[in-house]
Amino acid sequence: PIGYTEKGFSFLGSLLKVFTSDGTVYLFFIAALSIFILFADIRKYSIFPLVGLCCYIARFYMNRNMIQIRAGLSYAILLYAIQYITVKDWKRYFLVVALATTLHHSALVAVPLYFFCNMVKPKRWHVIVVLVLSFVIGAAGQGIVHRFVEDNSSDMSIDAYTQKGGYATYYQGAGLSNPMIYFEVVLLLVYTFAEKKLKEVDENYYAIRMAYLYSTAFLICFCSYKVLASRTASIYATLEYCVIPSLIYIVPRKNRPLAFAIAGVLLLLVFKMYLNQQFQLMGNS
Repeated sequence: PIGYTEKGFSFLGSLLKVFTSDGTVYLFFIAALSIFILFADIRKYSIFPLVGLCCYIARFYMNRNMIQIRAGLSYAILLYAIQYITVKDWKRYFLVVALATTLHHSALVAVPLYFFCNMVKPKRWHVIVVLVLSFVIGAAGQGIVHRFVEDNSSDMSIDAYTQKGGYATYYQGAGLSNPMIYFEVVLLLVYTFAEKKLKEVDENYYAIRMAYLYSTAFLICFCSYKVLASRTASIYATLEYCVIPSLIYIVPRKNRPLAFAIAGVLLLLVFKMYLNQQFQLMGNS
């Protein structure tokens, strides 16, 4: 726990070191704290919490909680602040954002979201317009993004990442052919057009929809820039633990068992895919 630039994470490590210097205990403590906060998030926001937990484990657990432990803890705290957007409690919202930022600087991405949610009355056509503009930027603005990050970021520079795993690990994302883009777009559109039913059962519906749109827009705009896209888009993509259970909810009650079964099979396949990726990385290291 030494050497982190985020002071909050360094403080956690120092605090734990008062009791033990065992690295295994340290990792267990961070994992337990992250999962505890994550459970609170899922219970708060997900219509079917067990399905939400399965969604998180399948999509994010392997990469985030097993590898990116700072991000895993920071994002769990950050997502707790979604409820404060709904009630327009800016003091608590930014207090939580500040706390999350002390653990991982990428949490600063959450700052504009509060204003986007509360300055604009959300309409379905807004979602369509933002998606279209994002595809235009993603297709036409790749060179601009590349130059900007190279000139203004030290930890996302080509030199930093080519030392870790080659040029492809840094820059060569899949571009607009990335299937995850269209996965998120489909989820977002279905979630958006189910507004009438979902807003009645989920008080945080509009905040969650805006946050997921925010995530999807980042993923599209930075589609060819792997590192930048993953750091910005993955934060609120985590809200799939709310979105996917909500889509099951809108299925007629008599057909829900089938929807649960289909979701379970798909999530198992996704989990297996990420698990295989980790085994591959371990084999190459």
